[in-house]
Amino acid sequence: MRTTKITLLILFISATVWAQHGIYNIVDFGAVGDSSTMNTVSIQHAINDCFESGGGSVIIPPGKYISGTIVMKSNVELHFEHNATLLASINHNDFPLQPLPEYRSHKDQLGGFHALIYAEGADNIAITGLGTIDGRGKLQMPRPNPKAGDIDGRPRNILLISCKNILVEGIEMRNSGVWNQHYLNCEDVTIDKISVYNHSNRNNDGIDIDGCRRVVLSNSILDSDDDCITLKSTGAAPCEDIVITNCVASSFCNAIKCGQNQVEGFVIFLFPTV
Repeated sequence: MRTTKITLLILFISATVWAQHGIYNIVDFGAVGDSSTMNTVSIQHAINDCFESGGGSVIIPPGKYISGTIVMKSNVELHFEHNATLLASINHNDFPLQPLPEYRSHKDQLGGFHALIYAEGADNIAITGLGTIDGRGKLQMPRPNPKAGDIDGRPRNILLISCKNILVEGIEMRNSGVWNQHYLNCEDVTIDKISVYNHSNRNNDGIDIDGCRRVVLSNSILDSDDDCITLKSTGAAPCEDIVITNCVASSFCNAIKCGQNQVEGFVIFLFPTV
């Protein structure tokens, strides 16, 4: 049997980007993990201080922290300790409409997006740890007069637009209002050892890699109601150099969906040998 050797460019983000800088525990900024206190301001304050001090790690300790939109900044790691849960608010006012991004997608045709964790144009960002992001999707109701994004204004769990050098590792993601995680026009993305269960609302994709370049998705389990792993291009940028390896994908729709709205690109799928 002939063996074909494939050499892949694997994406690594050095931990020293964050380790060399400070540690910011959200509790020190007033956050309370009692599943009832609203913590948006406290978490954002920790992220802003971390960014303004040159970067580092923002720690979410054990507890259940309710929050609206938090905006990630360059050189910041959002690190979840074991038994730490970020719970999405169910109040529309806690998810303000984000400005129209510079990179235009037909998904923002109504004027921007709503998301729990959001960033545009940030570099060297990470979401890591052994905690959970829970969008409480069953309780995320459509907006009566939506002015944002696709669908009807329900928030994504994670939306990163035009960001570079991204690490998402170890996190459990559940119950988004719409798509669970959406990477739009991003570069050099490493997603490893995540667990996704997304069956709480309509349009519950597992992960959408949209017009991105140099992405590795590995060692993960994704279970979704709508498309599970989606490679698409809703704007001018194509998907290029995408590697998916050692993952389990389960869906009531499509386990893997590739090419919707696609401009052009090159994709490699690697599956474990049985």
